[in-house]
Amino acid sequence: MPLAPVVPKTPGQPYRPECLGWYLIPLFKLYISYAPDSFPCDWLEKTEDIKVKCIDSTGDKVEFPTPPELLKAIRKCERINHPEKGLFSGLPSNWGFSGFIQTGAYQVLDEYRSIEHGEFSGPMFNKYTAWYITRTLLFYLEKNHWSCIMRDHSSAYELSQVKNDPKSYLLRSELLAAISIFYRQLHDMVWNPRVEKYKPILRYKEGFLTATVVTFIHRRARVVQASINPSETYPMITFTLRAIYDLNAEKYDQEVACTVLQWILSPPEPAEVD
Repeated sequence: MPLAPVVPKTPGQPYRPECLGWYLIPLFKLYISYAPDSFPCDWLEKTEDIKVKCIDSTGDKVEFPTPPELLKAIRKCERINHPEKGLFSGLPSNWGFSGFIQTGAYQVLDEYRSIEHGEFSGPMFNKYTAWYITRTLLFYLEKNHWSCIMRDHSSAYELSQVKNDPKSYLLRSELLAAISIFYRQLHDMVWNPRVEKYKPILRYKEGFLTATVVTFIHRRARVVQASINPSETYPMITFTLRAIYDLNAEKYDQEVACTVLQWILSPPEPAEVD
């Protein structure tokens, strides 16, 4: 799956952090242009201009670095722990758990105010849109590690997602979310009124960029972490499927909901970053 060259390349010429964005944009456009809404991992690993690696770590034990105050706020969250109470009483439909968890996150952050959050908006994020992707929200956990949540309806009409092993592919929405987050972590976007466009100004200093993407599909929540180190000679994007949780109205498990909140608000670093 080659990309069209976007900068002159000579044999052995390394990437530079300031050039990485030039490769992320065509990669983003490439994923938008293809017809399927899910991509087999072995196909993704054939990307040429940027190396891509896919890992399934769903069987690994997870240790969350959750501060005690945040864990207390999660355990106190009425929406998650007592969904029958409050203004939004009751459980959502099996498509509606993104809004359910989002409301829970808002309640937690009313108690624990150390995490900034916002909508997917502004340069690059505005291109991340499709009718089947809704309820998108960003959480700025650290300078180089952001998380996001979203609802993806594509499995309602793409039957291959239902038939195939859910660990064998990544959703288009997961790929686009990670790449757009990388681009914004790399750059400050400065508005130029003369040309009425944003100009990307490199702000990246060092280390890995990480995106934790929590996607709500029908009756389930998927957790994918993506990472890249722009300081490496030849950067590689690593997509790690960390977990797939059953989250539905028939067998609601508040412990699962609390764990999903921890993935959103206090995720561990992926193995390659630790």
